[in-house]
Amino acid sequence: MDTTIQESRNSLPESNLEHNIYYGAVFPKRKGSKAMEAVGDRARMRLDAIIQDTSKLHPDETTPLNTLLGAITECERFLASVKKNAVAYRDSTAKLRAKLRVAETESKKSAAAFTGEIMYLKKDIRARDDEIARLRGETDRLSQQRDKNAKLVLRNLELASTMELQSAKLKKLEDWRTQMRWMLSEGDAES
Repeated sequence: MDTTIQESRNSLPESNLEHNIYYGAVFPKRKGSKAMEAVGDRARMRLDAIIQDTSKLHPDETTPLNTLLGAITECERFLASVKKNAVAYRDSTAKLRAKLRVAETESKKSAAAFTGEIMYLKKDIRARDDEIARLRGETDRLSQQRDKNAKLVLRNLELASTMELQSAKLKKLEDWRTQMRWMLSEGDAES
């Protein structure tokens, strides 16, 4: 019986891409991931192995019903585990998607906060640049004033020096005048 089932399965046309035909049963093909296709392939290989093992366990029985019943029972157990794994995979995928959504939201919030912080820092930098420019202008003005003051101090020193010279000359002139008067008064007294 096993060889006829396998032969009938192997003799089915491969061109029918919309349905999977397995041991005479037609299953619609579902669009799924590569992982799910791999699970389905493993299930088919397991079913083949179970059927072969079942036929070895009961070689004396000739009824295909017992063989089929054992295979169905074993398949049900295997499909239950596959279903359990598929549900766990679906649940973990849903949890992962939820975590990804939360992470995306957090990322957007932090990006928005970061953008706001950057704008604030740019304004602060502009204000500081303006303050630096203002202080630099004031420093330049004070530097020019200091230079003017230094020139005035030098001019004052020069004037003080000139004044001292003038005062010394004036004193000499006064002394000379006094001498001249004295000499004239002596000359008048003699005459």
